[in-house]
Amino acid sequence: PGTASITATTSNGKSARCTVTVTVAATGVTLNRSSYSLQAGNSFLLTATVSPSNATDKAVTWSSSNTAVASVSAGRVYTYTPGTATITVRTSNGKTARCVVTVNPVSISSANVYLEQTSYTYDGSAKKPHVVATRNGRQLSEGSDFTVAYANNGDAGTGSVVITGKGMFTGSRTLTFRIAPANVSSCKVSVLAATTYTGSANTPSPTVQFGG
Repeated sequence: PGTASITATTSNGKSARCTVTVTVAATGVTLNRSSYSLQAGNSFLLTATVSPSNATDKAVTWSSSNTAVASVSAGRVYTYTPGTATITVRTSNGKTARCVVTVNPVSISSANVYLEQTSYTYDGSAKKPHVVATRNGRQLSEGSDFTVAYANNGDAGTGSVVITGKGMFTGSRTLTFRIAPANVSSCKVSVLAATTYTGSANTPSPTVQFGG
């Protein structure tokens, strides 16, 4: 490859010139991986090698067959949700190479999950403590990253929260919280105001009202 100047000269000294540029076309391109498997949320680097090594134009472009699963920028592949995507590198003259990327779900157990409140006192209402989840410094979102289901959360005792992975997350885990019995002193107790003497012991039944 290179340039050369071709000159034609007449017998009386007249001349003309032509500059010739010689290029070497790319004959192929390869990737350092033909397939790769990793968990959602991670990334890795693909390296493209254009042949021959002295090809004039080594520029390449990148594309993904499924950007919802994985995208690519300058060879760096970013993953989002479980599935497969084919990453393609293409030279300017149309030579291609491909890498099939398999994105696996992440166990919700790998996240840091906790309840904002774990202790309550019974007041007649269902308790639904807020779930906080983070992974690798990222705040996870209820509805897109996980779902929440409550059980035994109305009466005094031990309530539970089942956190189930969604989107890039899979699996589930269960957290518990405590509902303490209410103090009877907070209840309203009433009995019949008056009875008629009958000569027998009178044992009225009290009425206990909680929460108003």
